[in-house]
Amino acid sequence: MKQGRLTQVQSDVAALNATVSGLAASSAALAPGLASAQAAIEALSTQLGNVASEEDLAAITAALAEVQADVKELLQANSVINQSITINNVATLEFVETLISTGTNDPNVIVNGSVTIESTFANTSAAYNARINALTNKISTILGNTNTNIGLSITSSASSTVSFNELNFIDNSLTESGFTFSHPKLSTVTGDVTIAHSGAVDYASLTSAGNVSLNSGLTSVDFGSAMIASISTTGSGTGIIYLPKATKFVAGSAQATTVIVPKATVVTFGAAKQTTAVVTATAEDSVITINSKEITGALIVNAHSGSSLSAPNLVSPWATTIGAIASADFPKVTEFKGNSTIAAKTVSTPELAKTASGTLNITVAEVFNAPKLVTAMTVTASKAITVNVKSSKVSALVLPAVKTLTLEAQGTTTDFATGGYASLESFTITGDEGKAPLVSTVTNTIWITGSKLETVNIAGGDIDTAVVSGTGALTSLTTAGEIKSFTLNDADKLASATIGHAHLEGSDAADFTVTNNDKLTYLATIALDETGHIDISGNAELATLNLSSLQTIPLLGTYTITIENNKLTGEYVEVTAGSTTTVTSEGQVKSDDLSTLTAYLQKAVDSRASATTGNVTYTLAINLYDADPSKDGAQALNTLIAADPAANTAPSVVVTGIGTDSAFVKIVRTVEESSDTSTN
Repeated sequence: MKQGRLTQVQSDVAALNATVSGLAASSAALAPGLASAQAAIEALSTQLGNVASEEDLAAITAALAEVQADVKELLQANSVINQSITINNVATLEFVETLISTGTNDPNVIVNGSVTIESTFANTSAAYNARINALTNKISTILGNTNTNIGLSITSSASSTVSFNELNFIDNSLTESGFTFSHPKLSTVTGDVTIAHSGAVDYASLTSAGNVSLNSGLTSVDFGSAMIASISTTGSGTGIIYLPKATKFVAGSAQATTVIVPKATVVTFGAAKQTTAVVTATAEDSVITINSKEITGALIVNAHSGSSLSAPNLVSPWATTIGAIASADFPKVTEFKGNSTIAAKTVSTPELAKTASGTLNITVAEVFNAPKLVTAMTVTASKAITVNVKSSKVSALVLPAVKTLTLEAQGTTTDFATGGYASLESFTITGDEGKAPLVSTVTNTIWITGSKLETVNIAGGDIDTAVVSGTGALTSLTTAGEIKSFTLNDADKLASATIGHAHLEGSDAADFTVTNNDKLTYLATIALDETGHIDISGNAELATLNLSSLQTIPLLGTYTITIENNKLTGEYVEVTAGSTTTVTSEGQVKSDDLSTLTAYLQKAVDSRASATTGNVTYTLAINLYDADPSKDGAQALNTLIAADPAANTAPSVVVTGIGTDSAFVKIVRTVEESSDTSTN
């Protein structure tokens, strides 16, 4: 079933509904007879929501035709004037006065024929003009002449204006020339509309019409939200609009393919499906609205730098070119299918999801917010300072001026590196959620580098490898989610780091590296667990370390833990040598920092004594900056151990320093802790 045909039937049903509702409201006499038509239309509207085949649609179309015929038959049966009428001189005026009563209490009439008004003979007679309007204001419905295809033809002037204050429905064509006329209740014209005069036309109350032809001299055009078959200026091709004097162009749902309105400050048009949409509106600060859902060809807008564009229904336009305007709003666009350039100062694309079929170039906007965008072909935002996308390869995201960059859900196999963004100051990334087995489905590497980076936020999700390195200006670091391998290196201004991420559950053991961060004084993990290799070294000011989040060891493996060349302190208690009658009292390393690892390493030791908990071994390289606070100057732990004679004599385990997990759990204590460390 073709979507276009379904859309057309939906439009036809909506138009008939508007017509019948308007007729019922305008005529108490017709309302009872129209009630059944309204019920039938409601039923058809419901059926349209459940169409599943061409046969279903054909049945609805046939039923719609029957309702349309019934409505027309009802109007004909209730008509008062069963002939066409013309008023073009005094004689015809007097004749029509014999057909239509104009008293206050006299009813409105239905004309079963055409109506032709040429009021210019009353240019010099206000009395004649008043008599004309007394007649026209009693006409509520014009059924038209099927032989001439004329519904209403009106020629007037500024000196002989005409009003149809009760007119609601015209079945057939409408032509107006000379001057505009008043029709505040007109809702439906089933035939074509021709505007052959200059000046302004206002059909804001109209709900539907056929093909509309406009005089190029019009100064304002307003068809509200009417469903219009087509629109054009007289002498131009269908869909081509040239209105050099118009300050307003509102064409409802008409398909206007080329719109040239240099003076218009309000431009609104757009069929549900258009082939192209090319707009030129150079007036200062114009407001342009294109209501189309689908544009299968080019979308081009050239307007004043203060102008705005809104395409509230557009979903997937092809090649799009938007000139240097103030703003471009695409609230429903999910993809630009062709190579597109948008030069608006502000660009809004909250639903943009992909660029699979063409490049996207945002040339001027300082903010580019596309939180659902996963790039494929290149997206360039030349002047964007703030950028927000879902996921991207660095090669597909060209951002020479970006200062704040956010990746909302980076693909689990998509690498990214910030090093190419020389101006980047703030970077936020959230990984997408991986699917089991994560050891093979989450493989991305995120390299976070940059001399101007001040803030890094790894906000959550799943990431295989995250490296923060060479970020000399970094002062704020946050991590969350799950990361298999994490490195923080050479962040020389970072003073404190509370690491919030956990191990990537379902992947290999985590790695945790924090090295060469000159001003880092505090480091803690609050969720990290199941960690293998650990390297915390070369952090010249690191005085506080808390690794107490480590509670669950990997299932198996041999790993290394290096904690040295930091500024951690503690106390070394020397070994007391045993004798033939006394046991050796083992040395102690009292450190609140190191002791946060004791329970974790005890589980590794225990694993080797159990046949059911795996087999895990940690080899250690541990040193304290100062292990004897009673002496002036820093006394390194390894130096004190080397100088302790008893420590280098078996059976003391300190002879190996803190080189194994089993030695660690025997000699490392908290500062306040005391226990029997006798060695037989």
